[in-house]
Amino acid sequence: MKKIIIRIISITLILLFIIFTIRYFDIQVIIKQTTNILKHPLWFLGMFLSYGMAFVFRAIAWKIYVKKDIPISIYLNALFYSLFINHLLPVKIGDVVRAGILMKEKEMNWDESIHSVIVMRLLDMLILGMIASIGTIFIGFDISLSFFINIILVISIIALIVYFFIIRGRFVEKFDFIYRHLKMIKRLLMSIEGVYILLLISISWLLEGMILFTVANLSGSFLSVFQGIWINSITIAGQIFHFTPGGIGNYESIMNIALVSQGLSINEAYSISLITHGFKFLFSYLVGIYLLIKYPINIKQLMEWRKKKGDMS
Repeated sequence: MKKIIIRIISITLILLFIIFTIRYFDIQVIIKQTTNILKHPLWFLGMFLSYGMAFVFRAIAWKIYVKKDIPISIYLNALFYSLFINHLLPVKIGDVVRAGILMKEKEMNWDESIHSVIVMRLLDMLILGMIASIGTIFIGFDISLSFFINIILVISIIALIVYFFIIRGRFVEKFDFIYRHLKMIKRLLMSIEGVYILLLISISWLLEGMILFTVANLSGSFLSVFQGIWINSITIAGQIFHFTPGGIGNYESIMNIALVSQGLSINEAYSISLITHGFKFLFSYLVGIYLLIKYPINIKQLMEWRKKKGDMS
Protein backbone atom coordinates (compact mmCIF):
# COMPACT_ATOMS: atom_id res chain seq x y z
CA MET A 1 0.00 0.00 0.00
CA LYS A 2 2.84 2.37 0.87
CA LYS A 3 4.43 1.87 -2.55
CA ILE A 4 1.09 2.39 -4.29
CA ILE A 5 0.46 5.69 -2.47
CA ILE A 6 3.98 6.93 -3.21
CA ARG A 7 3.68 5.95 -6.87
CA ILE A 8 0.32 7.75 -7.23
CA ILE A 9 1.77 10.94 -5.74
CA SER A 10 4.87 10.60 -7.92
CA ILE A 11 2.88 10.23 -11.12
CA THR A 12 0.65 13.16 -10.15
CA LEU A 13 3.70 15.40 -9.66
CA ILE A 14 5.18 14.26 -12.99
CA LEU A 15 1.91 15.03 -14.78
CA LEU A 16 1.82 18.43 -13.11
CA PHE A 17 5.36 19.09 -14.34
CA ILE A 18 4.35 18.14 -17.88
CA ILE A 19 1.46 20.61 -17.72
CA PHE A 20 3.77 23.34 -16.40
CA THR A 21 6.24 22.60 -19.20
CA ILE A 22 3.64 22.69 -21.98
CA ARG A 23 2.20 25.99 -20.75
CA TYR A 24 5.17 27.88 -19.36
CA PHE A 25 8.41 26.62 -20.91
CA ASP A 26 10.16 29.54 -22.59
CA ILE A 27 13.75 28.93 -23.64
CA GLN A 28 14.38 32.65 -24.12
CA VAL A 29 13.43 33.41 -20.51
CA ILE A 30 15.61 30.57 -19.21
CA ILE A 31 18.58 31.71 -21.33
CA LYS A 32 18.13 35.30 -20.13
CA GLN A 33 17.96 34.31 -16.46
CA THR A 34 20.93 31.93 -16.80
CA THR A 35 22.91 34.71 -18.50
CA ASN A 36 22.07 37.07 -15.62
CA ILE A 37 23.50 34.54 -13.19
CA LEU A 38 26.68 34.02 -15.24
CA LYS A 39 27.21 37.78 -15.31
CA HIS A 40 27.95 37.49 -11.59
CA PRO A 41 30.80 34.92 -11.52
CA LEU A 42 31.55 35.45 -7.83
CA TRP A 43 27.95 34.65 -6.91
CA PHE A 44 28.02 31.65 -9.24
CA LEU A 45 31.22 30.44 -7.59
CA GLY A 46 29.58 31.09 -4.22
CA MET A 47 26.76 28.73 -5.22
CA PHE A 48 29.29 25.94 -5.82
CA LEU A 49 31.03 26.70 -2.54
CA SER A 50 27.77 26.83 -0.57
CA TYR A 51 26.47 23.58 -2.04
CA GLY A 52 29.81 21.84 -1.56
CA MET A 53 30.11 23.01 2.05
CA ALA A 54 26.63 21.64 2.75
CA PHE A 55 28.03 18.17 2.07
CA VAL A 56 31.14 18.85 4.14
CA PHE A 57 28.95 19.62 7.17
CA ARG A 58 26.92 16.44 6.58
CA ALA A 59 30.14 14.45 6.32
CA ILE A 60 31.37 15.85 9.65
CA ALA A 61 28.03 15.03 11.29
CA TRP A 62 28.20 11.48 9.92
CA LYS A 63 31.78 11.04 11.18
CA ILE A 64 30.75 12.18 14.68
CA TYR A 65 27.93 9.64 14.67
CA VAL A 66 30.05 6.68 13.49
CA LYS A 67 32.82 7.39 16.05
CA LYS A 68 35.53 5.56 14.10
CA ASP A 69 38.98 6.62 12.94
CA ILE A 70 37.93 7.15 9.32
CA PRO A 71 39.16 10.19 7.32
CA ILE A 72 36.52 12.81 6.59
CA SER A 73 37.33 12.41 2.89
CA ILE A 74 35.78 8.93 2.89
CA TYR A 75 32.47 10.25 4.20
CA LEU A 76 32.58 13.10 1.68
CA ASN A 77 33.33 10.72 -1.20
CA ALA A 78 30.39 8.56 -0.13
CA LEU A 79 28.03 11.54 0.00
CA PHE A 80 29.14 12.88 -3.39
CA TYR A 81 28.88 9.42 -4.96
CA SER A 82 25.37 9.11 -3.55
CA LEU A 83 24.47 12.50 -5.04
CA PHE A 84 25.91 11.51 -8.42
CA ILE A 85 24.19 8.11 -8.57
CA ASN A 86 20.82 9.57 -7.55
CA HIS A 87 21.09 12.14 -10.36
CA LEU A 88 22.17 9.50 -12.86
CA LEU A 89 19.81 6.58 -12.28
CA PRO A 90 16.02 6.35 -11.83
CA VAL A 91 16.42 3.87 -8.95
CA LYS A 92 17.13 5.01 -5.40
CA ILE A 93 20.45 3.40 -4.56
CA GLY A 94 22.42 6.46 -3.43
CA ASP A 95 22.20 5.44 0.22
CA VAL A 96 23.38 1.94 -0.67
CA VAL A 97 26.47 3.46 -2.30
CA ARG A 98 27.10 5.57 0.83
CA ALA A 99 27.02 2.49 3.02
CA GLY A 100 29.08 0.42 0.60
CA ILE A 101 31.90 2.95 0.33
CA LEU A 102 32.12 3.32 4.09
CA MET A 103 32.24 -0.45 4.51
CA LYS A 104 34.71 -0.96 1.66
CA GLU A 105 37.33 1.52 2.77
CA LYS A 106 37.70 0.65 6.43
CA GLU A 107 36.23 -2.82 6.59
CA MET A 108 33.25 -1.81 8.66
CA ASN A 109 30.60 -4.50 8.68
CA TRP A 110 27.53 -3.91 6.55
CA ASP A 111 25.12 -3.57 9.48
CA GLU A 112 27.11 -0.76 11.07
CA SER A 113 27.48 1.07 7.80
CA ILE A 114 23.89 0.86 6.54
CA HIS A 115 22.47 1.66 9.98
CA SER A 116 24.55 4.82 10.19
CA VAL A 117 23.34 5.87 6.73
CA ILE A 118 19.70 5.27 7.66
CA VAL A 119 20.01 7.20 10.92
CA MET A 120 21.63 10.14 9.15
CA ARG A 121 18.91 10.06 6.52
CA LEU A 122 16.21 10.10 9.19
CA LEU A 123 17.91 13.04 10.89
CA ASP A 124 17.96 14.84 7.53
CA MET A 125 14.21 14.36 7.22
CA LEU A 126 13.70 15.48 10.83
CA ILE A 127 15.54 18.75 10.19
CA LEU A 128 13.84 19.31 6.84
CA GLY A 129 10.46 18.68 8.45
CA MET A 130 11.20 21.18 11.22
CA ILE A 131 12.31 23.87 8.76
CA ALA A 132 9.28 23.24 6.54
CA SER A 133 6.89 23.39 9.52
CA ILE A 134 8.40 26.59 10.91
CA GLY A 135 8.32 28.18 7.47
CA THR A 136 4.71 27.19 6.92
CA ILE A 137 3.70 28.85 10.20
CA PHE A 138 5.62 32.09 9.67
CA ILE A 139 5.76 32.68 5.92
CA GLY A 140 3.43 30.12 4.37
CA PHE A 141 0.25 31.35 6.07
CA ASP A 142 -1.76 31.48 2.86
CA ILE A 143 -1.39 27.75 2.39
CA SER A 144 -1.18 26.74 6.03
CA LEU A 145 -4.86 25.78 6.51
CA SER A 146 -4.95 23.34 3.61
CA PHE A 147 -1.45 22.19 4.54
CA PHE A 148 -2.45 21.22 8.07
CA ILE A 149 -5.71 19.63 6.87
CA ASN A 150 -3.66 17.46 4.50
CA ILE A 151 -1.23 16.63 7.29
CA ILE A 152 -4.12 15.49 9.51
CA LEU A 153 -5.44 13.30 6.70
CA VAL A 154 -2.02 11.79 6.05
CA ILE A 155 -1.47 11.12 9.75
CA SER A 156 -4.88 9.44 9.95
CA ILE A 157 -4.08 7.21 6.99
CA ILE A 158 -0.69 6.33 8.44
CA ALA A 159 -2.31 5.52 11.79
CA LEU A 160 -4.72 3.12 10.10
CA ILE A 161 -1.91 1.48 8.15
CA VAL A 162 0.18 1.10 11.30
CA TYR A 163 -2.74 -0.45 13.18
CA PHE A 164 -3.93 -2.94 10.57
CA PHE A 165 -0.65 -3.89 8.93
CA ILE A 166 1.85 -3.61 11.77
CA ILE A 167 0.17 -3.82 15.17
CA ARG A 168 -2.16 -6.55 13.92
CA GLY A 169 0.83 -8.61 12.88
CA ARG A 170 1.69 -7.94 9.24
CA PHE A 171 5.11 -6.60 8.22
CA VAL A 172 6.37 -7.05 11.81
CA GLU A 173 9.93 -7.54 10.61
CA LYS A 174 10.01 -4.23 8.73
CA PHE A 175 8.38 -2.43 11.64
CA ASP A 176 11.02 -3.82 13.99
CA PHE A 177 13.72 -2.57 11.60
CA ILE A 178 12.26 0.95 11.74
CA TYR A 179 11.66 0.77 15.48
CA ARG A 180 15.31 -0.03 16.14
CA HIS A 181 16.37 3.06 14.22
CA LEU A 182 13.90 5.25 16.07
CA LYS A 183 15.39 4.04 19.36
CA MET A 184 18.87 4.83 18.07
CA ILE A 185 17.77 8.36 17.16
CA LYS A 186 16.15 8.82 20.57
CA ARG A 187 19.40 7.91 22.32
CA LEU A 188 21.33 10.17 19.97
CA LEU A 189 19.12 13.19 20.59
CA MET A 190 19.69 12.86 24.33
CA SER A 191 23.49 13.07 23.97
CA ILE A 192 25.85 16.01 23.46
CA GLU A 193 26.99 14.41 20.19
CA GLY A 194 23.39 14.53 19.07
CA VAL A 195 23.29 18.29 19.58
CA TYR A 196 26.42 18.74 17.46
CA ILE A 197 25.09 16.46 14.75
CA LEU A 198 21.73 18.23 14.56
CA LEU A 199 23.47 21.61 14.42
CA LEU A 200 25.76 20.49 11.61
CA ILE A 201 22.91 18.99 9.60
CA SER A 202 20.82 22.14 10.10
CA ILE A 203 23.67 24.33 8.83
CA SER A 204 24.06 22.06 5.80
CA TRP A 205 20.43 22.55 4.77
CA LEU A 206 20.66 26.28 5.38
CA LEU A 207 23.64 26.38 3.00
CA GLU A 208 21.78 24.38 0.37
CA GLY A 209 18.83 26.76 0.63
CA MET A 210 21.16 29.58 -0.42
CA ILE A 211 21.25 28.11 -3.95
CA LEU A 212 17.58 28.88 -4.53
CA PHE A 213 17.92 32.30 -2.89
CA THR A 214 20.82 33.20 -5.20
CA VAL A 215 19.20 31.89 -8.38
CA ALA A 216 15.92 33.69 -7.68
CA ASN A 217 17.49 37.05 -6.89
CA LEU A 218 20.04 36.98 -9.71
CA SER A 219 17.18 36.09 -12.06
CA GLY A 220 15.37 39.27 -11.07
CA SER A 221 12.82 37.82 -8.65
CA PHE A 222 12.96 38.81 -4.99
CA LEU A 223 13.15 35.99 -2.48
CA SER A 224 14.33 36.32 1.11
CA VAL A 225 16.98 34.02 2.57
CA PHE A 226 14.43 32.36 4.85
CA GLN A 227 11.99 31.86 1.96
CA GLY A 228 14.76 30.22 -0.05
CA ILE A 229 15.66 27.89 2.82
CA TRP A 230 12.01 27.04 3.50
CA ILE A 231 11.13 26.30 -0.13
CA ASN A 232 14.29 24.22 -0.60
CA SER A 233 13.43 22.18 2.51
CA ILE A 234 9.91 21.46 1.28
CA THR A 235 11.23 20.51 -2.15
CA ILE A 236 13.93 18.16 -0.84
CA ALA A 237 11.56 16.54 1.66
CA GLY A 238 9.21 15.87 -1.24
CA GLN A 239 11.85 13.82 -3.02
CA ILE A 240 10.70 10.71 -1.17
CA PHE A 241 8.15 10.51 -4.02
CA HIS A 242 10.61 10.65 -6.92
CA PHE A 243 11.36 7.81 -9.32
CA THR A 244 13.23 9.74 -12.01
CA PRO A 245 16.95 10.63 -12.06
CA GLY A 246 17.47 13.48 -9.62
CA GLY A 247 13.73 13.72 -9.07
CA ILE A 248 13.11 15.42 -12.43
CA GLY A 249 9.50 16.61 -12.52
CA ASN A 250 8.89 16.00 -8.84
CA TYR A 251 11.44 18.63 -7.81
CA GLU A 252 10.15 21.29 -10.18
CA SER A 253 6.47 20.74 -9.38
CA ILE A 254 6.92 21.09 -5.63
CA MET A 255 9.23 24.08 -5.95
CA ASN A 256 6.86 25.77 -8.42
CA ILE A 257 3.92 25.51 -6.04
CA ALA A 258 5.98 26.79 -3.09
CA LEU A 259 7.42 29.72 -5.09
CA VAL A 260 3.99 30.76 -6.35
CA SER A 261 2.70 30.69 -2.77
CA GLN A 262 5.32 33.37 -2.02
CA GLY A 263 4.07 35.76 -4.69
CA LEU A 264 6.13 34.78 -7.75
CA SER A 265 4.38 34.32 -11.06
CA ILE A 266 4.14 30.78 -12.40
CA ASN A 267 6.44 31.76 -15.28
CA GLU A 268 9.12 32.98 -12.84
CA ALA A 269 8.66 29.97 -10.57
CA TYR A 270 8.95 27.49 -13.42
CA SER A 271 12.18 28.93 -14.85
CA ILE A 272 13.77 29.37 -11.39
CA SER A 273 13.00 25.76 -10.46
CA LEU A 274 14.52 24.52 -13.73
CA ILE A 275 17.70 26.59 -13.32
CA THR A 276 18.10 25.64 -9.64
CA HIS A 277 17.67 21.96 -10.41
CA GLY A 278 19.93 22.27 -13.45
CA PHE A 279 22.67 23.70 -11.25
CA LYS A 280 22.41 20.71 -8.89
CA PHE A 281 22.63 18.32 -11.84
CA LEU A 282 25.74 20.17 -13.06
CA PHE A 283 27.35 19.97 -9.62
CA SER A 284 26.51 16.28 -9.18
CA TYR A 285 27.93 15.33 -12.58
CA LEU A 286 31.12 17.32 -12.04
CA VAL A 287 31.87 15.64 -8.70
CA GLY A 288 30.70 12.32 -10.13
CA ILE A 289 33.15 12.47 -13.04
CA TYR A 290 35.94 13.40 -10.65
CA LEU A 291 35.12 10.44 -8.38
CA LEU A 292 34.87 7.99 -11.29
CA ILE A 293 38.43 8.95 -12.22
CA LYS A 294 39.95 9.17 -8.73
CA TYR A 295 37.81 6.68 -6.85
CA PRO A 296 36.12 4.24 -9.28
CA ILE A 297 33.56 1.63 -8.29
CA ASN A 298 32.29 -1.04 -10.66
CA ILE A 299 28.74 -2.12 -11.50
CA LYS A 300 29.23 -5.59 -9.96
CA GLN A 301 30.14 -4.05 -6.62
CA LEU A 302 27.17 -1.71 -6.83
CA MET A 303 24.80 -4.61 -7.40
CA GLU A 304 26.31 -6.54 -4.47
CA TRP A 305 25.71 -3.59 -2.16
CA ARG A 306 22.14 -3.24 -3.40
CA LYS A 307 21.48 -6.94 -2.79
CA LYS A 308 22.76 -6.64 0.78
CA LYS A 309 20.44 -3.73 1.43
CA GLY A 310 17.54 -5.72 0.01
CA ASP A 311 18.35 -8.66 2.28
CA MET A 312 18.21 -6.38 5.34
CA SER A 313 14.94 -4.66 4.50
